[in-house]
Amino acid sequence: MNTTEANNAYYFYGIPGLLVPKSGRSIAFFERLDNFINKYIDAIPALTESIERNFANISVAARREYFIKNMELVISLLHDVYARWLEQDARIILNSTKSDDKMEVAYKKIEGFISDLITLSINMQNAQQSTEGVKKEKLSPAEAHFDAASNLAQIVRLIDDGESMVVLKIIKSVVGSGLDNAIDRHVVDLIMESKFDDAKKIALDLIESHKLAIEALSTDNTSKKILAVDDRPEILQFITSALKDNYKVFAATSGEAALKIADAHKPDLFILDIDMPEMDGFELADKFRADSNHMNTPIIFLTGNSSREYVRKALRIGCKDFIVKPTSRNYLLAKATKFIGKK
Repeated sequence: MNTTEANNAYYFYGIPGLLVPKSGRSIAFFERLDNFINKYIDAIPALTESIERNFANISVAARREYFIKNMELVISLLHDVYARWLEQDARIILNSTKSDDKMEVAYKKIEGFISDLITLSINMQNAQQSTEGVKKEKLSPAEAHFDAASNLAQIVRLIDDGESMVVLKIIKSVVGSGLDNAIDRHVVDLIMESKFDDAKKIALDLIESHKLAIEALSTDNTSKKILAVDDRPEILQFITSALKDNYKVFAATSGEAALKIADAHKPDLFILDIDMPEMDGFELADKFRADSNHMNTPIIFLTGNSSREYVRKALRIGCKDFIVKPTSRNYLLAKATKFIGKK
């Protein structure tokens, strides 16, 4: 992967669960992160197998020792790729397995943790394939809006973080390569002229336009309908690409937009993020449950927060499932099929 692609927002922000810092980013930073991602992908198969085998015999002192060493290595890998929430789970499991009286916590978390390690590796590989052009597909109108909104949002974030020169370097590297077609031409021209505040203003307006388009578009003409709600366009793109061949998928970037789409199209399934501005996923789910048209519609929460409080609250609302980001396309499709069948 070259440095131009390494600076593309889709590659890094398109991997759910990677909390890349908002400041201090440079080409060298992204090259280093790419190297750590490859190390993670290479190491995970053997590490997960060793962790599972040793955990099953944790009562044997030697097994416990090997388990702890492997978990410490996994924590180091997770730290290097900024998978902070998964790193936190790893530390909880590690601390719990160091004494027999706390093992119950480890027993409850280990199976899901192993699955999350593998899913993150799969998502990393999918992101690499997308970035490197290994698997190029024609974008649907909705996906084109997702990509454009993501690219513009990355530009705005960098400008806000005082990284205007990084933005200029990125734009210069993609102009004429065809990649700049994914960014509004007016924004590109303003950045080339170092008019960053003007570029940011137009980018923010364009992001809102893309969000409206995303909310209005569906991606398939199948009979079963799913409404996905997340304030991050790249997550909506991931959900849509996973489900579009089997269901008609509607996307909304806010709770208010979701309520309007739900009233108009009566979805068969809701996939909701939790941490969203203005109206979070729990509030939105409560509104659906209070509406006779949606009170029995299955709800799946797809979130990066796996805290016990969140899980309990989700169950009280009556959700059918609670999926922790990152997840795989196949896993998400399997869950949708479980609750509403196939087209």
